[in-house]
Amino acid sequence: MRITKMIRLACLVLALMMLLTSCEIFQRKKSFDTKQPTVSDKEPPEPSVSDDDNKEEISVQTPEELLDSLRMFDFEGTAIMIAVPENAYLLADSTMSTVLDVIEKKYNGKITLSEYSKGHMYYGVKSMVEKVGVSEYFADLLILSATEYFRFKDADLLERLETLPFMNPNDDCFDAAMTELFSDDTGTYGIVGDGSQLFKSQIVLYVNFELLAAVDMKFDGYAMAERGTWDMQALCKVLAAYESVAGKTALASSVSSEMISHLTTALAQQGSFEDLSIELHGADGRTAFMMGRIPFLIGTVGDMELMTKARDSYGMLPVPYTENGEYKTFYDMDSVYVFCIPKGSSRSDCTGALLEAYHTASKYLPYQYFTDNLIEKYARQEGTIKMIAMIGKEGYPLPHKIEE
Repeated sequence: MRITKMIRLACLVLALMMLLTSCEIFQRKKSFDTKQPTVSDKEPPEPSVSDDDNKEEISVQTPEELLDSLRMFDFEGTAIMIAVPENAYLLADSTMSTVLDVIEKKYNGKITLSEYSKGHMYYGVKSMVEKVGVSEYFADLLILSATEYFRFKDADLLERLETLPFMNPNDDCFDAAMTELFSDDTGTYGIVGDGSQLFKSQIVLYVNFELLAAVDMKFDGYAMAERGTWDMQALCKVLAAYESVAGKTALASSVSSEMISHLTTALAQQGSFEDLSIELHGADGRTAFMMGRIPFLIGTVGDMELMTKARDSYGMLPVPYTENGEYKTFYDMDSVYVFCIPKGSSRSDCTGALLEAYHTASKYLPYQYFTDNLIEKYARQEGTIKMIAMIGKEGYPLPHKIEE
């Protein structure tokens, strides 16, 4: 299949300003004897989450208040069916269903979320659009991973969003730079906005400091990141040091091997570096990290929700890519969610209004996720909190080759 546009935009810098606020963290430091091998001259911070006093409060509007800024729309009891990929990050907590419940009540509609496998969703939409056999009406709104989007687009199964009443793809609630990836000369066919929860698909590097300490390695990645010295050379140095002492691989990945290939290609722009040796990918890689068998994991912010039973305390660092002194965020396109309308949808007026309402009402999801989940539930080290605020500034989308 042709994915020329995706490849052509591989190095597009996204102006994604996250609502993750920067927290002032007061690190506790200790002095102790230097042991070999040494990668940094400071001990990592102790594994404790920051106190409430360290969180910067902002004024957060509720979904109800945000919807009051939109024109009123009456669904008149219309049922809206939304198809979502099974096990999607969007469904990992109740934030999406909470926003949809508010919209359902305010707009007098009935909104249903249904999970489908990739194959079921594709052939269900294809059958509906092409009216093949005894096809049934499948869905009014599709939520697709960025990689799956191109499969649907190439098969001409998606509606041009400019045709929808009550919705403007240029509204502030939509991410213009990211949405550009899902547009061509004929129009926009997929849209990304505040409700896509992009912050969960940011690629980061998890570190098991306890595993490093077990082989007498000192590594203060937090300080390196703040100083701007956390780069590919520094990563390769610590990986080589661990493998030399422990005699086993130091790095795993929870994202696909294809995504890792695109990531290393992008990182090559930063300068020469050694090839990253990764043997485990996906759930196997995440499990190995959780069980304390491997000290580094390339994963996503959303992985933190899946690692609540991790054996050791761990921290998070940005991908070691800087530009003009700023760390760039990479996205796992398998978990970037794009909102689309199947071609020929009979409820385009309602779905257009729903798209605008959902993304408008989701404006503060990043901030609430940051404070309520990452700080209160998942983060195990103070330094991680500050790293997340540093990570979510600007980013690169990573292309993903779709299998023929």
